[in-house]
Parts: sequence; structure tokens; C-alpha cells
Amino acid sequence: MLTGPFDFSFFDPDFRLIVNRHRKVLRQKFKDIYAVLSRLPQGVRSNICSQIRNSNDIEAICQVF
Repeated sequence: MLTGPFDFSFFDPDFRLIVNRHRKVLRQKFKDIYAVLSRLPQGVRSNICSQIRNSNDIEAICQVF
């Protein structure tokens, strides 16, 4: 099952400014990644999103040390 089209509203407004300033480095790469991920089954996409969220949980990572 495919998801909807790529939408820049996915990004926090502050981060969106950075993405828009770096169109080739960030913006296009995010669109390319989305094109691949959007074709994966929902369970796989959810798992990937969870892994990304967990890898960005700075407080939890710092507590390990």
C-alpha cells in the first residue's frame, strides 16, 4: 500500500527552513528516501520510524553513560 505524496509539512518549521536552504543536499535526499520508504509495508515503515526516533533520543543515550 502506498502512502500519500511527499509533503514538507512533515518537518518542524525550524527544520523546514534548513531543508529549504539546502535543496540539493537535504530536500532532494529526503524526497528520494520518502519515495523508497513509501512503498514499504506499513509495519516495516513503522519499525524504521521507531528506530530513527530511538536513535535520536539523546537523553536516553546519555543516561547509558
